Amino acid sequence: MTVGFSLDYSAEVADGELVSYWALNHIGKKNNFSESNLNYLPTQMQMGVNWVKDLGDNIKLAPGLNLQKYLVPTSPLLNADGTIQAGKPQSMSLFGAMFGSFNDAPGGSSEELQEWRMLIALETIVRDRFYVGVSASFESTDKGNRQFVNFGAGLKTEKIQLGLGYFLPTAQQAAYYSGSTGLGLSISF
Repeated sequence: MTVGFSLDYSAEVADGELVSYWALNHIGKKNNFSESNLNYLPTQMQMGVNWVKDLGDNIKLAPGLNLQKYLVPTSPLLNADGTIQAGKPQSMSLFGAMFGSFNDAPGGSSEELQEWRMLIALETIVRDRFYVGVSASFESTDKGNRQFVNFGAGLKTEKIQLGLGYFLPTAQQAAYYSGSTGLGLSISF
């Protein structure tokens, strides 16, 4: 079982609304990642901002920026005898891994910055019911290289939100996403 937390803040600004958020997802007991453990789900931190601009005639434009980081330990560089050459020992405890992930990279601060993935998005909202959008994922080639473009569309009512997305990889390492589709359903009670 995992849990998540989020904080959202919105404010009216000139020509629209500014929405910012912070989320911590998939918090829970994890096993070490390995080829045989395909259920591994790392804790993830996200923060971002969206600007929803009213264009009139029931059309809104919403550009956004999202930063994501997996809160997992970074493996240290080891000498031939197994001692640590650079980096820190990996903590396998839940909170040790989460908080230690901010300062354990063997390459120091520059490598820590590479562990953040950036997503840029643009969404068009029609009559507060229909939306279409596109987003792009940018990640360091040394930290997963999940580089793709996502196209999506959806419908929102008072109680239900339904969305469909299609992923198009832009890097060979992101071929996992090739031809992938995503379906999202949210129901409010």
